Amino acid sequence: MAKLEHTVDLAKFNTLDTNAKGFYVQQGDKFVLDVDTTPALTALEAERQARKALETKLAGYGDMTPEQVKALNDAKAKAEREKDFANGNFEKILAEEREKHQKNLDLRDQGEKRLRDSLQQALIDSEAVRAITALKGNPELLMPLVTSRTKLQTVGDREVAVVIGDKGGPRLKAGAKSAEDFMPISEYVAELKADKRYAGAFESGVGSGSRTNVPTNPTRAAEVADRQAKMDRVVTQLKEAQAEGRVARVSE
Repeated sequence: MAKLEHTVDLAKFNTLDTNAKGFYVQQGDKFVLDVDTTPALTALEAERQARKALETKLAGYGDMTPEQVKALNDAKAKAEREKDFANGNFEKILAEEREKHQKNLDLRDQGEKRLRDSLQQALIDSEAVRAITALKGNPELLMPLVTSRTKLQTVGDREVAVVIGDKGGPRLKAGAKSAEDFMPISEYVAELKADKRYAGAFESGVGSGSRTNVPTNPTRAAEVADRQAKMDRVVTQLKEAQAEGRVARVSE
């Protein structure tokens, strides 16, 4: 469909097909697209005003480098602080210090959360790849399924990757002897291999009694091995970070 003009005259309107005409409303001797442009115009104007304010602010710094601008702002802040001390504005000073401290804590927590989340996911991925390749499965096919059914669980003083059930809670392994005897990923992958629905994702399908040969791709095998090595290194980093207290342990 060709791009519709915002405003057309009667002659142009009559050349449009029936569907296109439905987008127009008549205003006098013209036909205008029946759309509300107010939100877009309002957002555009707000963006222009913000850009203008920024340009005005930057113009005051002239040709100063970012380092020079920072030094100038630091000097201004120091002068303001000295002025507040001289005037006895201690409540203001304390409020500013609390705000600054809270921002630093928030930044630290955000950074720690990103690190913890990425390392924990790497731990899960590492265990999943190891379990899948051990049973001659296809990681590309099985990883999404396995990782969606896995989470980290604190057991004693360490975190382990466990399989979760339909309700989100960790599953227990077959013959579990305690409430913390959780199902490992390797056992879940074995379940999948025994299920005829997933037999094609393994080198030999056992669910239906038939054998499905999936040729091994040397390139793919090398990629899996490389991925496993990288994940093992990340897992080592996670354990070191936890031992040093730089990353908090997962808890329920």
